[in-house]
Amino acid sequence: MKSKFTIRFIKQGLEKPNLNSFSKYLFAFVIMMGLAVLPSCDKDEVEEAGNIPGMGNAGGELQVVEPFVEPDGFVIEEVRGVGEPATAAAQLAGSKGDLKSVAAVTTTRWGNYNSYGCGGRNIKIKLAIRNKRSYGRCLWLPRGCVFEVSDPSYQHGILACWTPIWVNANSIRHIILEVFCINQGKSGSNTNVTYRIKGVTKSLLMKKFLMRCNWRKINKEFYYGSSRDGMSSLKSMNSEDLEKYAELTDVLQDAIWTLTNGDGSLSEEQIDYIESLPMMPADAYPEGLGEEGYTPPEDWSEYGVDVVNE
Repeated sequence: MKSKFTIRFIKQGLEKPNLNSFSKYLFAFVIMMGLAVLPSCDKDEVEEAGNIPGMGNAGGELQVVEPFVEPDGFVIEEVRGVGEPATAAAQLAGSKGDLKSVAAVTTTRWGNYNSYGCGGRNIKIKLAIRNKRSYGRCLWLPRGCVFEVSDPSYQHGILACWTPIWVNANSIRHIILEVFCINQGKSGSNTNVTYRIKGVTKSLLMKKFLMRCNWRKINKEFYYGSSRDGMSSLKSMNSEDLEKYAELTDVLQDAIWTLTNGDGSLSEEQIDYIESLPMMPADAYPEGLGEEGYTPPEDWSEYGVDVVNE
C-alpha cells in the first residue's frame, strides 16, 4: 500500500522521493534550528553587570563557590557592624564607641582593635576570633569572601584581598575588618546588624575584577606610617598615608559599584590607577594561595609584621 506522501508525489508527476535522504535532510534541519536557538539560551545564562544575584539592586541571594568554614580549632564568635558612616568621609556622631572623625576612621586602632582589610567607606565589621589550640596560629580570610548582612536594607560586603589574622594560643582576638560595599544606595554598617561570612563569591565578573587587583597593595595594613622592607608596622598612619589609602578605597569602591550597580565598564582612569598600585613582595604571601585545594599555612604572620594581640 502506497503512503499518502508517495501518492501525492506520483499525482504531481514527480519522482518518488528517497525517504532515507528526506530523513537526513529533516534531521539536519532540526539540528540547525536547535543551533540557532542556542545563542539566545546562552545569553540568558551569561552574567551581566548590574544583575549579579544578591549584589546591587538585583534580587536573590549572594552566590558562593562553597560555604565558608573556619579551620579546625578556630571559632569566629562575633561578626557585627561597627558604625554607619553618615557621609562618604565616614564621619560619625553618637555615643561612646562610635567613630568621631575621618582620622579616627582610618587610623590603625579603633578602641582596642586592630584594623585590617580594604574599603571601609561604608562597611566596617568587628570580628571576635577564638583560637582553641595550644599554639598561636594564623586565620586566613580569602579574597572575594562575601559578608551577608542580617538586614536587607543594609549593604552586603566583600573582601578584596587575602587577609591573615594571627591569634595567640587559647585566646580570643578582636579586630575591625574593612570591606567593600556591593549594594550601592543601601545603608552602611551599623552596630545593630550582624553579618554571616558566606564564602567566596561565585560571580565571574567580580572574580575578574579582583584578579586585576591581584597581589597589589590594597589592604589597609600597607598604608600605615612606619614600614620595614615595604611591610607595614601596626602604628598610626601619617597624613600622607591616610590620603593615599582614602583615594585607593574611593577608586576601588566606585569600580566595584560599576559592576554591582552599573554596566561594568571601568574607565581608563580606573584601570590605569589600579594597575599603577605597587605589588606586594613575592614572599609576602604563600605562593599557592588562591589555588583550589591549597591550605594556607597556620604559622604565617600578618604579612611579616610584628603580631599585636590585645
